[in-house]
Amino acid sequence: MAQKNADLITRYRINNLFADLSQSKAIYVSAPGGYGKTIAVSQWMNKCHRTNAIISLDEHDNDPVHFCKRFCAVLHACQPNNTALAEVISHPAFTSAPGEFTLKAISTLTKRKRCVLAIDDLHVLQSNEIIKLLLLFFKRLPDNIQVILINGNDLPPGFSELWLKGQLAYITSKDLLFNNDEISRLYKKRGISLTTEQSKDIFRFTGGWAIGIGALLLSGNTPSSGRLYYLDDFISSSIWDKWEEKTREFLLNTAAAHKLYPSLCEKLTGDQNSEALLKEFVRKGSFIYQTEDGAYHYNNLFRDFLRNKLAEKGDSILFELLCKEGSWYLSEHDPIGAAYCFIRAKNHTGIAESFKLLEHSNRKDLFISAASIIKDPETLLAASGDHPFIFYTMSWLALIEGRIDDMESYLDQYYERYSEIIDCDPSFVYDIYFLYLIDIRLNFKGLTKKITALSHKPDKTVNIARNSVPVNTFTLHRSIVDFSELATDDTQASASLFLKDNTGWLFGHESGQITDCITALLLYEQGHLEKAYTHALSAVTKINDSNAPDFKLSMMSSLVYIMDALGQFNDADNMIGYMKTIIDQNRLYYLENDFHALMVRRQLVNGNIEAAGLWLADNNTSTHDKVNLLEVYLIFTTCRAYIVTGDYDPAIVLLKKVLDFANTYKRPLDVIEAYILLAIAYWKKKRTFQKDAVLFLENAVSIAYEYGYIQMFVNDGAELLSMLQRLKKRTEQIVESAGKPSASFVKMLHLRALEHRSSGLTSGHTEPVMKYTDKQKAVMNLLCKGKSYNEIADELVIKRTTLRSHIALIYKKLGVSNGIDAVKKIKTLNLI
Repeated sequence: MAQKNADLITRYRINNLFADLSQSKAIYVSAPGGYGKTIAVSQWMNKCHRTNAIISLDEHDNDPVHFCKRFCAVLHACQPNNTALAEVISHPAFTSAPGEFTLKAISTLTKRKRCVLAIDDLHVLQSNEIIKLLLLFFKRLPDNIQVILINGNDLPPGFSELWLKGQLAYITSKDLLFNNDEISRLYKKRGISLTTEQSKDIFRFTGGWAIGIGALLLSGNTPSSGRLYYLDDFISSSIWDKWEEKTREFLLNTAAAHKLYPSLCEKLTGDQNSEALLKEFVRKGSFIYQTEDGAYHYNNLFRDFLRNKLAEKGDSILFELLCKEGSWYLSEHDPIGAAYCFIRAKNHTGIAESFKLLEHSNRKDLFISAASIIKDPETLLAASGDHPFIFYTMSWLALIEGRIDDMESYLDQYYERYSEIIDCDPSFVYDIYFLYLIDIRLNFKGLTKKITALSHKPDKTVNIARNSVPVNTFTLHRSIVDFSELATDDTQASASLFLKDNTGWLFGHESGQITDCITALLLYEQGHLEKAYTHALSAVTKINDSNAPDFKLSMMSSLVYIMDALGQFNDADNMIGYMKTIIDQNRLYYLENDFHALMVRRQLVNGNIEAAGLWLADNNTSTHDKVNLLEVYLIFTTCRAYIVTGDYDPAIVLLKKVLDFANTYKRPLDVIEAYILLAIAYWKKKRTFQKDAVLFLENAVSIAYEYGYIQMFVNDGAELLSMLQRLKKRTEQIVESAGKPSASFVKMLHLRALEHRSSGLTSGHTEPVMKYTDKQKAVMNLLCKGKSYNEIADELVIKRTTLRSHIALIYKKLGVSNGIDAVKKIKTLNLI
């Protein structure tokens, strides 16, 4: 949103430079503070005769919800008549998945008119998640939208690839310096005529630095002698000391706010003339500007100067101003803005009021947004001491972010003070049930005992919002918790007892469907596909208008897994189509990433390299990122995509991180999948790693044996046959022991893996061209016909030792270790 400041000269030289770079996909304007980057960009955008908008980032933009809302706002400013875009932005569920909604918003952009979108103050983005989102958004933007990035630092991580690909042009601080002519014209614009020598003096004194020239101009002075070494001293002597006390007081009282609105300034200063004062500062230029959303902003350097001045007055004054600002945000129903202020001010009552407001907002919004303001845990802990209900939110945040020790500490403190919490506010009576559910120290039997022992009994007829528990909708049995404890010899009875009888009331009318859905998925993992199908179908056939749309998708996805396992691919495709319709009709764009992952995983099982490449291009998962509980399904999809493309190292790094995470969180299903994929990656990476691969697979089998899980081995059977063959021989040769899978279980897995219906994750890899002799081709032909070694030797009239040599060479060329895999490979490659 371009700055409103008409009292400046037009810098034709800079405009011409922008014009020369106008065909670049992106322009990076890089210079330290005070070089006039933003004004230069604004002037070009106002002169280029294209629809344009500029977004000035601030600290709050490290919150995904806040950042995505603002990014979408500038998209809408670029295409104000795009009704589809407006519908996406205004959707009430936007805050639950801001990244997905923003991607959907981008997909609605038209490609008819050229637009310029500028992003200022890129340096304030400290969140890797936001930087990754920005890069992803940039890649998705249509070619008719040019992006200008404005920053005082180097390119953020990931953006250098744009420069390497020739998609990014640079404008530097050297380009932005004022020359003598521009200095002369700027002074003339303000009614001051300079001689050539005076212009040169100003250039020598300021070095062409825009803010230095502006400071001189506002002071009404011309340079005397010396250089501009210290900006604070310069502003103090040339400007600050010459302003009236009332003006200085207004500036100091508003210095701590990250953005200014007239009504906020009135609250902070008590001055009813705040709007007029702000407009007067804008008219004078240089240190304050207004954006089209109505907010005013101090130039960063001048803001820092003001905050240094404010700090001299002591924390008490600063905290008083922050509390006033926080109260204003509460009145505007903005709990994140309020909490940010009250946390900085260490005001416990204000923090409690902000978190109580958060408690009544969408839960995903709560977790995503609150994470960005938890920068001072000591202050929050102190506030929780006075207002213990805050421990609820802190427990969930610690769980999602992987801070297990913190989570357990917060849970215990919440439990200890539960009666006190309920006495203060009875509406919190339900929260402890959800905390018991995520407490990984409790098994389900212990959880049931805890619930029974509670003295505060809630009204079980009240339908609690199921969205109080953020879940990975597409794998409900391994969502916020892993339900493997219910996978017993009688899974149906075990699941019904816990999910329906003991905790079902928490989920109201959907209790029966949740029970059916989780039961179906556990039976599916155990390979009881027909029983699983019955339960999943029961859940889906009971879908009605009272079901939340995202839960409908959860039930349908469970049926897709089971249909695929049964070979009912057309039915599964039809169900996928229904799911897509629900997403589009209800605009559930926050689920599109998971839905996309579901579709991609179905392609990856057959080694679709193109699908894998597209997934990796759209999902910039860094191997350095911490595993997030809500993104495990997406990370597994990324690992599978790496394996499909043959890029094993990043897959291995990510999988080991997932393994640590899953063991800590006690999630056996995630542990099994991580071990299976590690086994495949190591097996394919290099022959010298195949021993390690078999050990990883043995670990997976040992855990699966405990729960009777077999389906994951069947699904990836094409990749596991050789390893299972080795493992089968090993278990047949050793005495059975505790914690080790039985030989019969491994044999059963091997037989079931032979039934696999896919060609395997690595089946798309290009095989090296191998030449086979006529004799070797004859041996392969007879192998495929099921002939024994003796029968082959007799038919070809060769010695047994000669035959073994031929077979050894064939195995080596095929990259296999047994006859079963050899036959499969021969048929796949059409070698005979």
